[in-house]
Amino acid sequence: MEQQLKKAEITQRRKMQTEKAAWESNAEAIRKILNQDSSRKKREDKVKKPQEELAL
Repeated sequence: MEQQLKKAEITQRRKMQTEKAAWESNAEAIRKILNQDSSRKKREDKVKKPQEELAL
């Protein structure tokens, strides 16, 4: 009985570690995507600004 309880605890701990790793991986992917978007926006703004000045 006690051995089954230990196995259940170990299994639950492993499951939680796996879920945490997946969550952290998703969070990192989202951070990368958001950073790429902001970097792209900065580049676009750099290009757009001189074009607008030339149009004036």
